[in-house]
Amino acid sequence: MENKLKNKTFIITGASRGIGFELVKFLLPFEVRLILIASKESSFGKLKSLVSKTSEFNSNNSEIIYYPIDLSNSEEIKKAEIEISSKFGKIDFLINNAGIGIFKKLIDFNFDEFDNLINVNLKAPFGMIKSVLPEMINQKSGVIINVLSVVAKTPFANSSIYGATKAGLLQMTECLRMEVREYGIKIINVFPGATATEIWSPKALEKLSHKMLNPEDVAETVFEIIKLSTIQTMMIEDIQIRPQGGDL
Repeated sequence: MENKLKNKTFIITGASRGIGFELVKFLLPFEVRLILIASKESSFGKLKSLVSKTSEFNSNNSEIIYYPIDLSNSEEIKKAEIEISSKFGKIDFLINNAGIGIFKKLIDFNFDEFDNLINVNLKAPFGMIKSVLPEMINQKSGVIINVLSVVAKTPFANSSIYGATKAGLLQMTECLRMEVREYGIKIINVFPGATATEIWSPKALEKLSHKMLNPEDVAETVFEIIKLSTIQTMMIEDIQIRPQGGDL
């Protein structure tokens, strides 16, 4: 089968764990260029080990660039926007996967927690999109995939601020889709239900992970969407994934 992803350049945020980490596994054999973003240089240890082991057993020529950015820091986001657009040039795929969660009643939130959620879950994707959009418009192609959450559409108790950030990103990118589809740019939103990643506390994972989605399965779904997005005449817009047993 023809490798339609060969030599394509990807940015993946939140690449060092969870869905992002699993997605890297699916992309590595396809001779792609991966710009992997995580919050700290130390976060890449597990990824570098994965790449080393993959190279030993699989013949592939994927290029890996590790790029640490504190996505809660708006100044670092602005710096990344400038550096990515000037240093890396053509970006074919942007996967906005990074996210954090704070789950409690609105009355118990403080402004620092509010700002942190807004910065990582909404402002950071805005910055990443800004960094790649001019060149995507110029080349009249590109795919932006946002890993959102079913909470963007469905209210859950103790998720008011988290849900607001996801709903904000949904609305922002649905409007963006209308603005850029004439340039051949695809905007795809993925809505997973509860997924067993580190966004949950260890206590919650111990109690509920058996009822959650597996991050590898969500990543495989995103990978299949990536492959389908190479079909120029169609755009997948929204994919919703829930645990077989329903919401928690």
